Amino acid sequence: MSAISLNDILKIEDAIDTARDDDTPYAVYGRDDTEVIEVIGDPNKTEVKKSNYNIKFRYTLEELNGNIPEGAEVIARRFVVFNHKFEDITLNPAKDLTVVSCMMDIFPFFAELESALEQRNAEIENLEKEYNAKVKMPTNTNDEKPVIVSIKNKNQIKELEQKIESIIQKFGDTVVRLYVDGGDQLQLGLYNLVATLLGIDDDLGAHMLPGSVIRAVMTIFTTYPELINESEVLFGLS
Repeated sequence: MSAISLNDILKIEDAIDTARDDDTPYAVYGRDDTEVIEVIGDPNKTEVKKSNYNIKFRYTLEELNGNIPEGAEVIARRFVVFNHKFEDITLNPAKDLTVVSCMMDIFPFFAELESALEQRNAEIENLEKEYNAKVKMPTNTNDEKPVIVSIKNKNQIKELEQKIESIIQKFGDTVVRLYVDGGDQLQLGLYNLVATLLGIDDDLGAHMLPGSVIRAVMTIFTTYPELINESEVLFGLS
């Protein structure tokens, strides 16, 4: 499955939120990008982190001129889909400027997503007060639904469930709108970030399936939280 789900996007937001508590060190540079002003984080954390990625690509038969890769799947006699594993990927300092450029394209979407999450949670808290209830919200890393743990008037459970469902639906619609509104800037930022770190050329990168891109970004942010923290400093968000 290579479609993008709401849960995939929320997992990336969760990785961003978790990264803020990570102390992997990163450097803050001066205006000429050569002088290190400060190193933030634990300077003793020097291990080289590696990560693996499984990316799915899709071409048309015409694009491949009949040269179908081994193990590829032909769909509807028109599309060719195949996977490729990228193993032991590390951050390459030589690509820093490109990565920062990608992060600049990505961050506005996730800043708005964070605001939408806060609004959703505030509305749920208001319902808890109104109904004298306790609602357990799922984390951003699973597909569970909110659960009413307790409520003073059990006759109001159905009514509360309907209101919670309405809030969750509205939030989902908001995320979709934000993703669509992000347009080419967001899409290119996500694709270019993955392609840059994995060393994928422009032609191959353009054929990555979106679900693979989203999940790769989630792995990148989880493995390299310093990317998040450095970017927030650079963009004045920290």
